[in-house]
Amino acid sequence: MAGNEYTLKEAIEALMKRYRLQEGLTAHKAKKCWEEVAGPFISSKTRHVHFKEGVLTIAVESPALRQELHMSRSTILEQMNRQLGKDTIAEVRIK
Repeated sequence: MAGNEYTLKEAIEALMKRYRLQEGLTAHKAKKCWEEVAGPFISSKTRHVHFKEGVLTIAVESPALRQELHMSRSTILEQMNRQLGKDTIAEVRIK
């Protein structure tokens, strides 16, 4: 494109980058995605879901559930990235 002409997509991406909104949007999507991946029972036992710089941190109430989720981190990572886009999440931490 010539001069200052941008597609709508390019303009939105530029605004997201300029105002550093992408990380917040991805964090919001990750929280919603967790509810879908985990299902209603497990997500109701989740105290906190946090996403920052490629790391998804999930805090749960039950030590037994924490252990179960810890052992399922690779599956969680795979399912989350399938929904959010490849390589959005680099690591899953269970607290």
